[in-house]
Amino acid sequence: MPKVNVALHCGHSQLYDDPVPLGGEEVYCRRCGGYSTVERNTEVRVRCGQCRLSRGYGADLVGARSTANKHVVKNPTHTVSIMDGGAELERVSMNEGQESLPFARQLQERAQFVQGHQQLLKNVTKSL
Repeated sequence: MPKVNVALHCGHSQLYDDPVPLGGEEVYCRRCGGYSTVERNTEVRVRCGQCRLSRGYGADLVGARSTANKHVVKNPTHTVSIMDGGAELERVSMNEGQESLPFARQLQERAQFVQGHQQLLKNVTKSL
């Protein structure tokens, strides 16, 4: 398991391997030289069960969801977990017969719009 960034009550943060301390536990702060209470695990991570995708996003849950959705659209048979510390927040996957996820549909429409716009610009520049 990769290291997880843990925020402490004293204001410092530390990286921990497994086992990661949970919120409310007392841990030794190496900077203060005393014990402090764990506020929360601050690392949001995306992990795919079928390939090597594993990426940390700090506290950026929106960025993690975006990456999970993009990965599932490109790889419909994969299941991606969004983790906060050691706990799974969400699981993103394509259901049987589902063409795309709602958020992924918006991404595909945006990509098609951009491709059409780029083609239009190419045609305009060729005619100049």
